[in-house]
Amino acid sequence: MERIYPITEEYVSRFCGQVVCAVMEDGTRHIGVLSSCRGGQLYFNEENIDDADTMDVLHKSGLSKRKPRSKRKKTSVKGKALTKAFPGGGEPFGSYPGPYGPGGFSPFRTPFVLDLALIALLFLFI
Repeated sequence: MERIYPITEEYVSRFCGQVVCAVMEDGTRHIGVLSSCRGGQLYFNEENIDDADTMDVLHKSGLSKRKPRSKRKKTSVKGKALTKAFPGGGEPFGSYPGPYGPGGFSPFRTPFVLDLALIALLFLFI
């Protein structure tokens, strides 16, 4: 992690499209993809971005909307021990949705906004 300092709109906006961790003055931590910095607030995990500069940064960093990956075709596995050990077709995690639903856990789904004045530390994940 690398500290982002000073925490100003002009400087922080350079890191749009990057994964950052914001530590608030009360000690809470928020991790997400920085979408934009405007009006004294940081916007995270936005899907519909109006700012063309931010969209260019996301596109260059590979974090823009992508076409969904096609599902792999299941290949037959030689040896029945593997398929007996993992009844989900030979894959250890199969299609079990887990406690976070069918998509699994991802901190980058829900958009949120933080006030710039309430942020004590800001870190860039490298």
